[in-house]
Amino acid sequence: MTGEPTHLQPPQRPPRLPPVASGRRRLWLAGVLANHLLQAALALGAAFAAKTLVDGLDHRQAGAWPGDMLWPAAGVLGLVLAAGALRGLELAQSEALAQHYIAHLRLRLFDRLASLSPEGRQRRSRGGVMLRFVGDAQALRAWVGRGIAQCVAAGCALVALLAGLALWQPRLALWTLPWLVLAGVMMSLTLPPLRRAVRECRRRQAGIATNVYDRIATLPLLQATGATARERRRLQRQNRQLRQAMQRRAWARARHRWAPDLCLAGLAGSLLFAVVTGASAGGGLLVGVLGLLGLLARPLRGIGRALESREEAQVARERMLEFLAERQRLSLPRHGTQPGPSPELGFESAAVPGRLEAFTARVPHGRRVAVCGPAGAGKSTLLALAARLRDPAAGRVTLGSAPLPQVDAALLRQRISHLSGEATLVRGSVRRCLQQRDPAAPDAALLAACALAGWPQADAATLAATVRDGGDNLNGQRRRQLALAAALVGAPDVLVVDDAEHALPGPPLPALAALLERFPGTVLFATADPRLAALAEEVWWLHGGRLHPAPVAAPGAAGLRVVAPAAGATA
Repeated sequence: MTGEPTHLQPPQRPPRLPPVASGRRRLWLAGVLANHLLQAALALGAAFAAKTLVDGLDHRQAGAWPGDMLWPAAGVLGLVLAAGALRGLELAQSEALAQHYIAHLRLRLFDRLASLSPEGRQRRSRGGVMLRFVGDAQALRAWVGRGIAQCVAAGCALVALLAGLALWQPRLALWTLPWLVLAGVMMSLTLPPLRRAVRECRRRQAGIATNVYDRIATLPLLQATGATARERRRLQRQNRQLRQAMQRRAWARARHRWAPDLCLAGLAGSLLFAVVTGASAGGGLLVGVLGLLGLLARPLRGIGRALESREEAQVARERMLEFLAERQRLSLPRHGTQPGPSPELGFESAAVPGRLEAFTARVPHGRRVAVCGPAGAGKSTLLALAARLRDPAAGRVTLGSAPLPQVDAALLRQRISHLSGEATLVRGSVRRCLQQRDPAAPDAALLAACALAGWPQADAATLAATVRDGGDNLNGQRRRQLALAAALVGAPDVLVVDDAEHALPGPPLPALAALLERFPGTVLFATADPRLAALAEEVWWLHGGRLHPAPVAAPGAAGLRVVAPAAGATA
């Protein structure tokens, strides 16, 4: 069977981020919007109550406190306290909405990260990927938690305030509306420079994140070669570039925030002029106008802040969509087919451009097969296909009669285990490292896997021992024993070992001989050592991405029992 696999075909529709208004988030968003509108109504009521109170005080007799002023005074105090309580509730509602959304988004990003093929992983720097989960997620959190609700609710509040002002003093409403329109125009003109500044800051931050992450991984090399001073100067230069970019972003923000402040200042002058020159000027009206200015300032500035967060969220959204659109990925079915009790591994014209050409072979269950060939022959690529760490561009790989992409993902990882010389241990304990393939594996099964990996002295105290990042606190022998034992937990049907000389613990020849003698399943291993290949029942010789019937340009490989290409295979 040939043809383009599903994971390389163009997506049926462009990737999308999770919608904000979905599921229970609809209720939280509605609650935040209702909270904002209620705050606006309370603030408007407080302004009317203040006007009534001041008008009553202007007409009171000297030394007398009118009894009918108690209710307006109590009303002002009560409305202000209620608005303050609603603002506190708004913070809790907004944070719940934002955190629920970001948790959903991070899971979607992780799902895409977990499905990346080797090409997809190579195209992504680790620092850049971390920035997606932290910095970009925080930008979207600010927009979802505060920006969306604030923008919508502030707009509704402005409309409500204008409507109330039109009923109260229509002439003042006519003075107010043009200034609000001017503020909107001025803020829209300041957004493009702000967007460019945000993009530059995001690029500089990604550069620092990538640099620091890579330096952490290569710190022993930097210390051994004395390159720390050079890398420090590089980081210093990146810091200076980021500082300059952040300053430009700060100026762009300042210009954006000046727009509503300038318009509010102009509006204040216009309203005061209208009150002073009006025939109905009075203390109550003046207090009401000043209160109105305060009420207008908060939603107007809130819209400005919301637009700022929207620009930052838009840049983060573009980066996340670009990550989600990565085509070099594997499909991981959760409810796939069953391969059978004792499946054999099969390659049917499997090809990877530039690495492997139309490879056809079958591995009966329990067979020991060595994959040999010079560097760049396609050995690691072939083993990655067998473990389904990548998919072929043409042809297919099967387990039993089922193509690997159709086998249930969890079941596939139980049946096929992969080990390489570059195996990385997870941080935590020895037990956690061993339980990666089977989190429910009991200690007895873990200790049995350790014994099979050449670590018979492992015990309960060993399982509780600490493993630091990548196993840096373990010696090389122990790291390889732990990695092999983790690959053997769960008794997989097929064990794929890439670079057997460096993946197995201890001297490679006795280590491989002991593994082949004790492990009952299929073993497919890659090696450049003829002595290791001689332990196998079959030898596949690769050269130039093709299966050859005899060793090609391989010094010291004479005498290997090389299996000829199957009928129909490219030789």
